[in-house]
Amino acid sequence: MQGVKFVDVLKSFEGKTEGEDYKKQKKGYDERKLIENDVKRTQLLGVRRVSKESSVLKMILFDCLCTISVEYVQGMSEIASVFVLHYFKDIVRKEIGVDTEETNEHVDKEEDDSVDISERFIDAGEDEKTKIKEIIKKNSEVNDVLRTVLINVFRRKFEPIVADGFKEYRRNMKVFVEMIRRRTGTRISEMECFRFMESILTFFLRNLSSVEDVHKMFEIILACPNNCPFILLVLFYEQISTKKAIQKVDDDLFVKVIEVEEEFIRTQKRTEEGSKVSRRNMLVAGGVVSVVVAIAIYGAMKREGSKG
Repeated sequence: MQGVKFVDVLKSFEGKTEGEDYKKQKKGYDERKLIENDVKRTQLLGVRRVSKESSVLKMILFDCLCTISVEYVQGMSEIASVFVLHYFKDIVRKEIGVDTEETNEHVDKEEDDSVDISERFIDAGEDEKTKIKEIIKKNSEVNDVLRTVLINVFRRKFEPIVADGFKEYRRNMKVFVEMIRRRTGTRISEMECFRFMESILTFFLRNLSSVEDVHKMFEIILACPNNCPFILLVLFYEQISTKKAIQKVDDDLFVKVIEVEEEFIRTQKRTEEGSKVSRRNMLVAGGVVSVVVAIAIYGAMKREGSKG
């Protein structure tokens, strides 16, 4: 984003919000097991690498996700890894004696879905757990900032998308589908929409090829309204739909997002107005069929309402 960088945007997430819960909350075993499996597969910290550095960073990531006051949803480990790497990479390298000048500027791409089963977090050895606790305690202020950032990012940017049975996700996907239809003539079915979920719920981390590009993408998502991931999906539809990596994020991406946002809002108004008219027509139409449809719609609306 021109004029504003990842570290600058991050500052607005480092402060604690009044009324928000930032206390440590240990999660149950099942949730911790889900987190453990996801952390093993976390791409930015290395899916297949077994370096001491990546192992320590993953242990810190695991500790944070297991103790922050946010219910875990798959995808969070990928997002959180970006912040763990930002705050703890140099600290961990210093602790384990790795040259801080050595760096991996590329996102690690796994060849398949296999993971290193030797990695253990819940049942890690006592020596490993003690070492991680020492690093966290020694850098408690940094760890507190990291935890605050994770809670704020998830509360403000992630949870609104998945709340109420993915209500906002489905709402914004309808706009995305209509925009792609108008732009390319391609019709995307409702079931096909879910193949884009991984991109949305990881803030496109798995679609990017460098840490620099990850930061560019994150700074825009964090700084913009919560429909931003869906606008980015429109912009990068060709690469993502064909499973091609986004090789280079342009410096003027923020400008493009602003331009497409206007089209996105117009399309959203059109689709939602059309949906209201369509629903109203079905409800007022005579005959047995219309009654059945009306009952179905009412039931669906009641179910959606009960989730709120």
